[in-house]
Amino acid sequence: MDDLLTSEIQNKDAKAIGEGKHNKCSNLECPLAKKIGSVKHPMQELKLNYLMTLGKVWSKEEDQSLLCWLNHYGMQAEDEYKCIKQDISKLL
Repeated sequence: MDDLLTSEIQNKDAKAIGEGKHNKCSNLECPLAKKIGSVKHPMQELKLNYLMTLGKVWSKEEDQSLLCWLNHYGMQAEDEYKCIKQDISKLL
């Protein structure tokens, strides 16, 4: 009986964590899609505002590319970062 109850609690906790992650991604994904959709050619026209440039490693073009790829694959995908990495490897 105790094992069954423990199992139910763990399943509910895992589901709650999954829902929280889903909501967080949705909260980030919608503004990203809106920002990308606000311009006709996001790879050239997307404007990014940086609060701080000290120690910045990436270029504006690299940031634009990563955001466009992330918008393309979506934040809900299981392997979005792997897909982006493969796309970058194909370009090199």
